[in-house]
Amino acid sequence: MIRLSLIILTYNSEKDIYDCLQSVYQYNDIGNSLEVIVVDNFTQMRDKINLQYPDVKVIANTKNGGYGQGNNIGIRVMSYKFSVFKRQNFFFKFRDIFHSVC
Repeated sequence: MIRLSLIILTYNSEKDIYDCLQSVYQYNDIGNSLEVIVVDNFTQMRDKINLQYPDVKVIANTKNGGYGQGNNIGIRVMSYKFSVFKRQNFFFKFRDIFHSVC
């Protein structure tokens, strides 16, 4: 099975990021083959996210450099070869979403 890094970029969206992460873990069908990375574009939610989701790698960006820069930061810290990029307001709604990618 392929290992997959899911990179989620967030900015000023506390409710959306929690809903997004909840959907990721609810519909994760590849178990430990999924790495979740949240790039927080200067909104300082790192500690709050890690309290609820300790397995998530949260990168606290020191400035809001936009979508491209945030994703590039996520790429630099990902452990796996393949990645999927999502915004914080994307919610997974069915099983097999990750399995179909892998």
